[in-house]
Amino acid sequence: MRTKYFNLRQHVVNGILICWFIVGIVTQDIFTTLTPIMIFLVLFSILVAKNYDVYSHPVAMQRNNVGVKYLQSNEFDKAIDCFNDAISQYPNFASAYGNRAIAWLSKDNADKAIQDTMTAIQLSPQSGTAYGVRASAYYQKGEYQKALIDCDRASKLNHRLSFVYTILGRVYLAQNQTEDAIAAFKRAISSAKRWVELTAALLMLIFKQEI
Repeated sequence: MRTKYFNLRQHVVNGILICWFIVGIVTQDIFTTLTPIMIFLVLFSILVAKNYDVYSHPVAMQRNNVGVKYLQSNEFDKAIDCFNDAISQYPNFASAYGNRAIAWLSKDNADKAIQDTMTAIQLSPQSGTAYGVRASAYYQKGEYQKALIDCDRASKLNHRLSFVYTILGRVYLAQNQTEDAIAAFKRAISSAKRWVELTAALLMLIFKQEI
């Protein structure tokens, strides 16, 4: 989870405000022209205030991003060290906690992963990724009902998280709910980068069901 400055919703809001501003100019209506400018300034101030803390800690951001690179190369101990550094620099760094949870999970330490995701969720309650990672940890522990609840929360917060549907499919599969597992894997395939691997898993499930 790298830190990003803007998200899609902010772009949409900005687009609407720009269109509103143009309409005000065309109609020569002062109120219509000035209102979107004022709204934009308020929203921008909120955005800056919300993100100021993390962006004022460049060392924490840099260590977090290095940790992500170690995660991608499966060097989990080095990744954890980087995320530890990031958190020590900025204790409220939600992404660093979430990333460290992924590293713990990759080392089969579901309990520590759950602890970190809980902190990440407290700091960033709207993080679908944090719920998804915690669902994966619960799946690893065999706590399937908790995993299902977190998958549901994650998908409601961000329906584009393909890995959440992969976890959901695995949970269903572990409970011998093959049809539900197939549906979840299909959902994952629609947006997953690793679609070849997931398609192969899906085909194996379908083949097994037809035998």
